[in-house]
Amino acid sequence: KIDIEGYEYFALLGADEALRHAQCVISEYVPAHMQKGGIKPGQISMLMQGHGFSPYAIDNGQLSPLTNEQLNAIECADLIWLKRQASA
Repeated sequence: KIDIEGYEYFALLGADEALRHAQCVISEYVPAHMQKGGIKPGQISMLMQGHGFSPYAIDNGQLSPLTNEQLNAIECADLIWLKRQASA
């Protein structure tokens, strides 16, 4: 679980080896915090998708996949990133 007030991108950027082996990452996603740190929210999505992860939200107790458009509309959420081969 990562919650470092907008600096998640930098932690994930340095976690190459861990991301190769991880099947799931839970991270806070607050675009306003990211922008204060000089990060565009799409950078996290590109990084995670580059490692084979897809974003999901918890919706009524179920995991719901998120499109890039849905990610762009989020103001604040905890996201679950699952490896594509992992089942949701």
